[in-house]
Amino acid sequence: MGFKSKLFTSMTLTLILFIGLTSLALAVILSLLGVDLLGIALIIVSVNLFEWMIAPYVIEAIYHVRPLQPNEYPWLHRIIRELSRRMGVKTPKLMLAEINVPNAFAYGSPLSGPRVAVTKGLVENLTKEEIEAVLGHELGHLKHHDVGIMMFLSLIPSMFFLIARYAMFASLFGGMDRRDRGGGIVALILIAGISYLIYFALILLLLRHSRLRELYADYESAVNIPLGARKLAAALAKIALVTGRLGKIAERELARASAFKALLIADPESYNLKGIGWSRSWEEDYMLAVKLASEKVREVALFSTHPPLRERLRRLIELDKELSSKPDYYR
Repeated sequence: MGFKSKLFTSMTLTLILFIGLTSLALAVILSLLGVDLLGIALIIVSVNLFEWMIAPYVIEAIYHVRPLQPNEYPWLHRIIRELSRRMGVKTPKLMLAEINVPNAFAYGSPLSGPRVAVTKGLVENLTKEEIEAVLGHELGHLKHHDVGIMMFLSLIPSMFFLIARYAMFASLFGGMDRRDRGGGIVALILIAGISYLIYFALILLLLRHSRLRELYADYESAVNIPLGARKLAAALAKIALVTGRLGKIAERELARASAFKALLIADPESYNLKGIGWSRSWEEDYMLAVKLASEKVREVALFSTHPPLRERLRRLIELDKELSSKPDYYR
């Protein structure tokens, strides 16, 4: 089974488990609780849909994002147009985030349309080949409709969290004058406990899906760009090193936006290697990526939105070996 097949299977199984666990939990809760939860669900969905619609504008305010004019970095516009055509997606609006940390992210809603933002730090520190690979990754997210899927998935844990709070408060305050209805209070406490457990389990599955979607976007970059796996590995290594070099600057610039770090191509809180130099050649950066991938470092990703750096680099290096037998990979 190839890289793409394994990744697709893992993502599918994660989604099946997510939906199955949700359905089972709701069936149990509805059997214990005679209250119609449809109203709660509708409120949660409405609020989250509203947040989805306005999220691009909130993100742009937090990250100091502005449209990138056609006369600014014309080579960037050329790359995004060519990659969009090659990958079969609508060309997104290209944006620039005025922050020094090298990163990029794809986002959008029906109101804003698809957008891809690169940071000033990315343009200033990475080579054009590395930036091309980063843009291929972000277009991969748009191709897979990741923003919409993640929005849908994120609705469900929040619903169980609110159900748990509702049941707990109802058991504490709603049952105080009805001591003869102790069975109802026990049912509410049981519902609250189940809902909190389901919330925690769904968050873990949501984080796993987030990590898998990053790997899937990596794959799209690798197969749609000549030597894409090597260039993306070089880019990720460079992003980690530059972020580490910035140190406190990176922490200050991105600390206030931790809620949106799942959007970024690299988690700035974990990709912060220090004390290693870098070059302006993506080939040399790739050799550095190979070195980092070969280091035996234990990295736990259970509560992370992104795969550990070295695991990600190892997968790209393995994918590079798999794709190197295809002539199209070199042009």
